[in-house]
Amino acid sequence: MKDNKAIELQCEGQTENFEFLMAFEFEKKKYVALEVISENDEDEGSVAIFLVTEDENKEEVFTTISEENEAKRVWVYFISLWETRDEHSD
Repeated sequence: MKDNKAIELQCEGQTENFEFLMAFEFEKKKYVALEVISENDEDEGSVAIFLVTEDENKEEVFTTISEENEAKRVWVYFISLWETRDEHSD
């Protein structure tokens, strides 16, 4: 992992560490895919996708995708992007 890809997020009073994988747009919304960095082997390699929104100060905020159907569609789209990226990097 490269240090410039490390992201630290605060969630409900706890800090979680992630590695940036990619940012992408889907259905006119911005998303970011992050890999969980964990000392717990069960979480290692897990991917989280967040919706990117702006707060009142125009700062980017990562929020969870609350609608299950949207989350599934975004996940399928992310997988297609990720697999295509892997094909072009070989």
